Amino acid sequence: MINLSKHIAIKAQQSVVWAFISDLPMLVTINRFRSRVYIPSDYNLNQNFSFKITNNFGLGNIEMNAKVVKSNAPVLLIIKEWANDSNKISYQHETEYCIDTQGENSILTINQKGTFGTKVQDISFKPIISGIIQDELYRIKKYIE
Repeated sequence: MINLSKHIAIKAQQSVVWAFISDLPMLVTINRFRSRVYIPSDYNLNQNFSFKITNNFGLGNIEMNAKVVKSNAPVLLIIKEWANDSNKISYQHETEYCIDTQGENSILTINQKGTFGTKVQDISFKPIISGIIQDELYRIKKYIE
């Protein structure tokens, strides 16, 4: 099991960071390892809806199901991703976006837990997943600031 937590300070109020995080089409496409995203036009964070994401972590394109597990504006958004095809190696995971305030700034934390299915794969991919999360935080910060 991979468990990671990374955070970054953003020079913006919590409501501004939440506006970005809650814009699901923008949020999920900021990750450079997502090659395609299909979100229904009538999505609503508060209706426990599902959508499709195609990820590529170097193992080829893997179509994943995704679902907003929890949305608590303006502090928390949790998204779960899983693949139905057990014959393909995929990263089944849950990502939590937490926004805290620190004066005029916000601290965005991404907590992620998941697995590729085996301990060897999890150990091998943990540094890569860590880098992906850090890159996502930097991209979000750059976009907001």
